[in-house]
Amino acid sequence: MKKLFALLVAGMLTATFAQTEINYWLWDANQAPAYEACAAEFAKTTPDIKVNVIQQGWDDYWTGITTGFVSGTAPDVFTNH
Repeated sequence: MKKLFALLVAGMLTATFAQTEINYWLWDANQAPAYEACAAEFAKTTPDIKVNVIQQGWDDYWTGITTGFVSGTAPDVFTNH
């Protein structure tokens, strides 16, 4: 029982100190600074969640989204219109 408890505590501590990362993709280079500023403000109040703002050109963006959905590597959040 003590070993099981120790494993549970170790798992909880690992989860507590792990940082969550969210990838946020957009295509508009003019909007990237505003999104990055928002991510920086968010990080001040939520340091255990890191938002990676990734800006790509229009064609690369849509190719990456399509490829990401097929391969399971799509961003967590992306802009669409």
